[in-house]
Amino acid sequence: MTNGIDGQPTLSAHPDAELSEQDLSALYQQLLEKRGELLQQAEGLEKEITRKEDCSLADAVEASFYRAEANRAEVQLTQNQALLNDISRAFSRLDTGQYGVSIETGDPIPLARLQLLPWTEYCTEDLD
Repeated sequence: MTNGIDGQPTLSAHPDAELSEQDLSALYQQLLEKRGELLQQAEGLEKEITRKEDCSLADAVEASFYRAEANRAEVQLTQNQALLNDISRAFSRLDTGQYGVSIETGDPIPLARLQLLPWTEYCTEDLD
């Protein structure tokens, strides 16, 4: 992400996006916070997966429980990685001036939707 004169990132929405500088700044902050949350969760999930694999001395019921927990952690980690990829693409769109419009139709994504899912690439109508 490019930085402006004051060292802050230069955030650019698509011209059709109807987003103010304040909107962009708040959405950028949400993206940063969600990315940090997911990265922190990833560390814990990876530890859980690793810890659960080391159950050679456990009885069969306990081993089964550990395997189920490890599987749950793996699924969550995979979902989190997909969301991190979405967030990365949102940062890229903010950097290139393509943020705030549907990648499918080019229609502006409503601010309320972006506030709920700042990484979204689509309008609600695109998902029908």
